[in-house]
Amino acid sequence: MKRSRLYLTLPFLLALQIDLASAATLRATQSPAQSPDDAENNDGSYTNAPKQLTVKLSRSTRHRAKGSQEGAIIPLVGVGVGNSPHHKIPFILASALSSKTNKQTDNNFEDLHYRLVDTSHTDSALEVLVGRSLSRLLSSEGKGKPSPSPGTRDEYHLLIKIHHTHLGYERTMLSIQNSLSDILPGFSSNSGTSSSSSTIDFRVHAVIQYPRCYDSFFMSETYKKSPNFPVKHSSCREEEDALDAATKAVGPSPLIDTENAWRRSWRALEELYHHGTLESIGVSNFGPFDMKSLYEISTEGPHIYQGSLRTLLMEEVMIEELIRHGVHYQCTDAASAVLAGKDSEAFATLERMGAKHGSVDEGDSNDAYGYSAVQVVLGWLVQRGVGVFPG
Repeated sequence: MKRSRLYLTLPFLLALQIDLASAATLRATQSPAQSPDDAENNDGSYTNAPKQLTVKLSRSTRHRAKGSQEGAIIPLVGVGVGNSPHHKIPFILASALSSKTNKQTDNNFEDLHYRLVDTSHTDSALEVLVGRSLSRLLSSEGKGKPSPSPGTRDEYHLLIKIHHTHLGYERTMLSIQNSLSDILPGFSSNSGTSSSSSTIDFRVHAVIQYPRCYDSFFMSETYKKSPNFPVKHSSCREEEDALDAATKAVGPSPLIDTENAWRRSWRALEELYHHGTLESIGVSNFGPFDMKSLYEISTEGPHIYQGSLRTLLMEEVMIEELIRHGVHYQCTDAASAVLAGKDSEAFATLERMGAKHGSVDEGDSNDAYGYSAVQVVLGWLVQRGVGVFPG
């Protein structure tokens, strides 16, 4: 993420000279990213372009000093299903990942499907459904598109979460194990790939979703409306008491030591990262104080921070620290945050800005009417190296 005033308020953002001249930049919110394996030409182009936009994740300074390998690659644009109704997940993933959305251009085969899926462990049934959908979709990978070159493999990225009920070393290990078993039954923890296919690699990234449980979480509209909590609770204690016996037996309740449970989870993630099970590790919904503590205790990462558009635009000090430590920011609610203000003048201004910029390709009628307010903001974020989940 480049050092820029990403924390500016949205009204001020509208006053900036946002570069929308290149339709290809905005189209990056719909198309895949550039593979690190593609050969770069002298003019800066890539032999196999167009490819999906990606970002290289930073390694910790301590490990770079030891001459360890460079950071992992992760797509900038992904599809999130963590809060999606279960009956819609197969359709969402089919639309986002299916190779049938690819199209042939004059010189290249253009990939238009996503390669990053963001999930949630709040309900294991969701991860099972994601796993089944992925299995069905990717079993037909290669149909309708050129066969991959010998020795090459398609890469897909999965981002899994550790819910606050599974904080602590033992419970975090169990959470990761359950997620991998549900989503990728053929997952090989030593290689970071799936043994179920000879042409597909799965790269797994893990994020601690909350540093601790908050009773206010159960009062939020997000929780009340989420389909991933079929049984609603009113407090952290009530939720803990309702956990299955296997989870309770594997490790102590994080409510016993709320200040250190996430620290033990982080040790588990570091161990899995160094073992090769995880491609990268990160956190979500951590405030400045907890992030400061994480920087102090971490021997690797964090590589990823997931947060809201509001945090990105308003939390100046925290964003500056993320930039200084080389942490990749993923904005999880950009589309919904923009749509929430659809009756405002700011939204109307964004729409007018997008309407001025039609497709640079005269033969592409899809962009003939310019871009929506959501696409304007997503394009602005992607231009600055911020990961987004448009869905």
